[in-house]
Amino acid sequence: MVNDASESSAQRPQSRSGYELELLASVLMALAVVATAYSAWQATRWSGVQAKSFAEAGSLRNQSLAAMNTANAQISYDATTFRSVLVRVPRPDSR
Repeated sequence: MVNDASESSAQRPQSRSGYELELLASVLMALAVVATAYSAWQATRWSGVQAKSFAEAGSLRNQSLAAMNTANAQISYDATTFRSVLVRVPRPDSR
């Protein structure tokens, strides 16, 4: 046995404003689905770019550290050489 109230509401024709409201809701939901799919596609696309840029930044950081270590070694060598020259040069007051 079927409920008469639900049967009568299912058989009733929808008003024009009810149909327009449902159509508007369907269009908005479709736009939301498309926007979500586009957002997911962009996130995937930019994730790859981000990973590539991160790897490049790491490589450049390693290169800069190597250059800094070389510069520090040269500075240390220059300072040691300068000190040894100062030790060997006689002072004017030390006759």
